[in-house]
Amino acid sequence: MKKIFLIVFTVFTSFIASAQKIHFTDTSNVWYQFFDQYNDGNPPIFTYTTYHFVNDTIIHSIDYKIFSFGAVREDTLSKKVYLRDVLGDSDVLLMDYNLGIGDTFTTNYDTLFHIYYKYVVTSIDSTLINGVWHKHWHFPAVHNPQGTSWESDIIEGIGCIQHPTYMIWHGIGVEPIDPRVYCFSNKSMTPPVSPRVGWLDNSTSCTTYPHLNTNDLRSKKSKVTIYPNPTTTSLTITSPSPITTLSITNLLGQVVFTHHYNTDQVHIDVADLPKGLYFVRVNDREVRKFLKE
Repeated sequence: MKKIFLIVFTVFTSFIASAQKIHFTDTSNVWYQFFDQYNDGNPPIFTYTTYHFVNDTIIHSIDYKIFSFGAVREDTLSKKVYLRDVLGDSDVLLMDYNLGIGDTFTTNYDTLFHIYYKYVVTSIDSTLINGVWHKHWHFPAVHNPQGTSWESDIIEGIGCIQHPTYMIWHGIGVEPIDPRVYCFSNKSMTPPVSPRVGWLDNSTSCTTYPHLNTNDLRSKKSKVTIYPNPTTTSLTITSPSPITTLSITNLLGQVVFTHHYNTDQVHIDVADLPKGLYFVRVNDREVRKFLKE
């Protein structure tokens, strides 16, 4: 009897060990995002981008992980995630996994115009990912004098699928945009999400929209290259097709450089830029990130 119990216990503990929760700062995480950018009454501009781990760093003796949307640290004991938007700024509460129904979450919805919204949790559910339940918080739309925000959902370990947090927001362009995470990868796999949450189901969504698997991501990444990265003084951008327009924005969505070209290689002096993460937008389509040290 003891042997049977031992075997069952061993199998059970092995299952638990293999089925673990996804953490927001897992270095293998990749977020695929769809942007619906409004265009002054004209047809909307649809763009797609990805966000992933860049490198580790230490800021004020605290360990951070730099993703392409900012420097992040996760406090697993307090169940909170913090974002440092610019390397010299203070931490901003990115996610609080302690929120209960009726709790308020204040977020900087627009990093360019600094519009703050107070979201209220109206429901808490769970979604099954790789055999492990992850909490799912729902926030209804918020109305204030500046305008109306979108409703939102947050999945534990993955983040916001569509607002309220501005994680995965880089503010390229001056028109408002509606960013949505439609696919998520962990350990180079797209784990099934059941039931689906908002735009994210990690099954049909990962085959409906562009560059939704690791191989596609790698091939698209190879089209436009930037180096050296990180850099301190200069940046070189190459493309197999002519670069006609190029812009650089910081994490606040501010355009710090823009120019028109007609060449497949561009050299830019970035020595005067403050330290931090930046985004290079090529031909109004492809976006790459670089770190200025």
